[in-house]
Amino acid sequence: MDFLEVMYPVFLMCIPIILIMAIGIAFTALWLKLMDKNIRACPECGRKAAGTIIETEEEMLSNYVDHKRYNSVRVKKTKVTDHYKCDFCGYIWTRSFNRVEPISTKRLSRVKKDAE
Repeated sequence: MDFLEVMYPVFLMCIPIILIMAIGIAFTALWLKLMDKNIRACPECGRKAAGTIIETEEEMLSNYVDHKRYNSVRVKKTKVTDHYKCDFCGYIWTRSFNRVEPISTKRLSRVKKDAE
């Protein structure tokens, strides 16, 4: 048996896995595009993907240390408000969401060293 005879069945087994992964990636991309259109839909005229962000505001809600994890992590919670304007009817609306992002202690120690 040479190398090609051994690798041929392995190659045949990999083809369905690669096809399933490619189909999954394609469906995920289509789903994300559909969700983006629905998020930017104008509430006044109802057109999909009509909104353009004209302004973004960020408001810090809290900054605390989470002790529930194995290593304590500083957590920053921010409220983000996006202001949209419809490209067709000119209607202006806002959407808000809260962003929670952990800040590693390694990053904090590096900032402290740079400040000194």
